[in-house]
Amino acid sequence: MWRKPTEQDLQISISQVEVESYKDAATNDTAVDTVEAILSRTAALVRGYCRANPRIRLGPAGTIPQGLLAAAMDYAAVDVVKRTPSGVSDERRRARETALQMFRDVAEGKIQVESFGEADDASGGSAVEVAAYSPQRFTPKELEGL
Repeated sequence: MWRKPTEQDLQISISQVEVESYKDAATNDTAVDTVEAILSRTAALVRGYCRANPRIRLGPAGTIPQGLLAAAMDYAAVDVVKRTPSGVSDERRRARETALQMFRDVAEGKIQVESFGEADDASGGSAVEVAAYSPQRFTPKELEGL
């Protein structure tokens, strides 16, 4: 299933207190993006990685695969907490880098996510194959003549 990330989804990665702290900072500084803007930018980033994989059919604008939601929230969390008094921990930086690597793996086809409109979208079941990595076992030269 593809859907838009929401502020509530951020609670996967950060506390509501941190979100509220960020909103207070945003109220006092007009140069600070809103939470919605950060989520929109994060969705655009995830969609860009999905778009790089020709096997993935994108969902409606602003939506991302459910299977990438937690990684997207780990990515967005850094943008939110960097403006809060608590700042960005090393753990959150590592989570963001792990999320970026996951997005790269999706783009390269090492991790498969559902395309928009697949049968799994309507089933309510898990629509993500967590690890579908299949290394190339033969070189083009070894396959020559087959």
